[in-house]
Amino acid sequence: MIRTLYLFLFFCFFTSVYAQDLPVGIEFPIPEVIAEHSGSVSSKVVIRNNSSLNWSGVVLIQSNTPALQLSTNPAKKIQLSPGQQLFIPIIACVTQGANQQENITLTAAVVGQNNQTLQTASQRVLIEKNRRILLINPNRYLQFQQVGDSINIRTIVKNKGNTKEEVHLVYSLPFEFNKHKTITKQLSIAPAKDTILNLYIPINKQAVKLEDFDINTTLLYANGDFIARTTYLASSLKARRKYKSPDQQMDYSFTGNAIEINRVIGNNVMKATELIGGTDIYFNQTNRLGLSTNIIYWEEYKKANLRQVLLDYQTDKLYVKAGNIYQMGELSIQGRGIQSNYKISDSITLSAGYIDKTYLVTDPTDRSIGYSTWVGFNSKHHWKQSEITYDLNHQLSEKKILWHNAFDLYQTANFNLSFNQGLSLINTRENNHLGILLGVNSFAMWKDYQFQTNSFWSSPYYGGMRQGTTQINTNIRKNINKHSFGLTQTFIRFAPRHSYTNFLTNKQQALSIGLNYALRLNENSFSISPKFVQEERFNYKTLAVERLNALRLATTYSKHNFFKDLSYSLTSDLGTYTSISELSKKLHYRLSASLNYKAFSLGTSYQYNYSNLSELINSWYIQHLNATTYTNFMVMGKLKQELFNNKVRLLIDAFYTSTSTTNDLWQINSRIEYQLTKDFQAYVNNYNSYGGFTTNAKTNYLQIGLIKQLEPYRPYIKTYNLKIQLYYLDEDKRITIAANRIIYINGRAFISNAQGIVEYRKLPTDSYTIEVKNDKHWFANAETVLLNQDAIQEIYLKQTTTLSGKISYSYNDRSYLINKKHGGQKVVATSQTGQTYTAYTSDQGEYIFYIPKGKYSVMLYPENSQYLEIEDNGSSINTYINQPVEKDFVLIIKDRTVETKKFKAISF
Repeated sequence: MIRTLYLFLFFCFFTSVYAQDLPVGIEFPIPEVIAEHSGSVSSKVVIRNNSSLNWSGVVLIQSNTPALQLSTNPAKKIQLSPGQQLFIPIIACVTQGANQQENITLTAAVVGQNNQTLQTASQRVLIEKNRRILLINPNRYLQFQQVGDSINIRTIVKNKGNTKEEVHLVYSLPFEFNKHKTITKQLSIAPAKDTILNLYIPINKQAVKLEDFDINTTLLYANGDFIARTTYLASSLKARRKYKSPDQQMDYSFTGNAIEINRVIGNNVMKATELIGGTDIYFNQTNRLGLSTNIIYWEEYKKANLRQVLLDYQTDKLYVKAGNIYQMGELSIQGRGIQSNYKISDSITLSAGYIDKTYLVTDPTDRSIGYSTWVGFNSKHHWKQSEITYDLNHQLSEKKILWHNAFDLYQTANFNLSFNQGLSLINTRENNHLGILLGVNSFAMWKDYQFQTNSFWSSPYYGGMRQGTTQINTNIRKNINKHSFGLTQTFIRFAPRHSYTNFLTNKQQALSIGLNYALRLNENSFSISPKFVQEERFNYKTLAVERLNALRLATTYSKHNFFKDLSYSLTSDLGTYTSISELSKKLHYRLSASLNYKAFSLGTSYQYNYSNLSELINSWYIQHLNATTYTNFMVMGKLKQELFNNKVRLLIDAFYTSTSTTNDLWQINSRIEYQLTKDFQAYVNNYNSYGGFTTNAKTNYLQIGLIKQLEPYRPYIKTYNLKIQLYYLDEDKRITIAANRIIYINGRAFISNAQGIVEYRKLPTDSYTIEVKNDKHWFANAETVLLNQDAIQEIYLKQTTTLSGKISYSYNDRSYLINKKHGGQKVVATSQTGQTYTAYTSDQGEYIFYIPKGKYSVMLYPENSQYLEIEDNGSSINTYINQPVEKDFVLIIKDRTVETKKFKAISF
């Protein structure tokens, strides 16, 4: 060991002496230099003559990678006097597409007269991270004709940044194609590289029936962050087609315009038949009248109840609802009544309403427990909301007047502060009580820190839902790359004084203070949170206020694999009680796990000991307190499956729980849907429940139903037919029929028949854009037709000529060092009538147009145009049929401006 130490010290001493004996020394003043946004690098190296004699030699400068191109002369002869030092400037450029993670260095070496390298120095070149991914849709329109055809979803993903990226491309398809509705492709894209994906989808019978459908493509980073989205329009090629409104093209949800009838029979339920219906009538584009109702017939009582009737009328400014309505706000009210909103401007809306508190619209007056009426406004200004409510309750013989307001006090991009206030008066036979509510919401960001609070306080006699409540919720978080640190505090106290026979039974409070740490790594995330918990609650059994203190540690791990459509999570909550004496065991915990794979999900949890005062008090109250320890085991599962070419849909939902205080409980729900036609569905629901507090408890029923989707009624719409006749017009002015040509009308695909005709029927009044799918030989410009009567539109396809060319670069030793990219450069040809045609160069720098003959201005729009000059850019060219024309572009790279600095020699 001692010998090794001596050898090491000797080596260090020898190296130091040798360095001092070198005639010259070379070094970079700083170890790292950062490339500018344009890629240029400005650095310098210093050479010193350490001897007492004149010295002459060569300084060699080089980079370790082609990604860093030198503009400085790589070999420079120098002469130094004794003690003289010299600064040599270095100019270089980082090429586009250089990898940000690559180790790029400048190296300088001193070479003596005998070609011996005396000393070297290096400097690392840093590149600013530029993360930029583009999603390009080169062919938005897709066509098919029959079963067995395939559509090609062609997608281009470009990495314009300097980092290697892992991304997921997710295709969202109609369920007629794929029962899971998504297909995911995983990609790894190097800097400055492009990837072209072709996804071929075979057409089946269900897709042919759809005629038209959309395919959405979403690009995500590997961790799920959104990048971009694009949509493909797929259409069946037909010569004749009937117009379908957007309501008909979307998937039926059976929630609005539909009629449903179902029957329920079973054990421990009453037999009933139910009719549910709803429809919309559009008087024009903005005026709509909606009607929905729900009637149920109870066979045991031989009685029918009108459970719901709702009328709603909507214009561009007014919205009115009447029937069974509800009001959510400072008071939660439900019954029969009317409410309306009127927009007096884009930023202010007035609201008013009246509710009679009953269950059914048809209830007699004596079943009403009171009524409520209100008036107010909502605004996009600082005074966001104001509402005054008058509420009458016959059962409690009380009247309430409540005024609530909400304000935006201050708002910027990184900070907002809002305030809400309520004032109430409660009048009873004995007393009058004033009440008040004060609340504040705030969110702030500063660098990596985030702060959020949602807090309010109301007096014990406040007339709103939050009567006698204090809430303080605060969250402080700091984000550092993939790490997140936080402090969370929650406090709520409920102590109302009015409308309760014994307000002590409702008094309770809870406090939680904890730390949070979270880590996110691509598909994985992990969090851990230690916290202190305190509770107070009234005990119905002992008539005393129970208190609980506990320390707990919560952890969560989750993983989401987008590529496999697989996710799972594991959570644990471990704690110990520090204050309650009624329980012999202080340890308590809950373990949970969940799994989601495509259409299947499974979850399970196990709880040991009581987790809160509510569980403990309820066990006391029902006299089921276990002398040992409370346990609770649960399993939940779901399955969604499409069968028989997606005509049948199966849904199963199962639940099982076993506790130490009750018997085992089983619940199984299942639903089978059969799609008779696109707008007609039959279904069967089955519900089964066994066990619980008694082993004999059993409930099961069967519900059988039919749903017919309705189309909204639009009496104001007048429809017309559009007929398109296609012809070829050649150079000799001869006209012939253009059969089997693909055209698009507002994005929907057609193919002309043997007579060159396309028909689009039952179209509403609108503007329709007609585009012909052009090839290398025939071309027609897009045309727009305003359809307000039956129309015939003739379109003539003209012969095309060829305009082509290529690009090249011209540069010298003084030119800017830029990436001489040939592919993907944009070229635009503009005709004398203003029609534009666009092409992009290939990887070899070549482009080609197939356009009608005429005079065109051809313009190249290159990348890095600030560093380039283009000869004859935008010059005019005449084209003729059967006479191809070439137009080449020479891109002259500009000379860079070199700043020369002179350094005075320093002698020692």
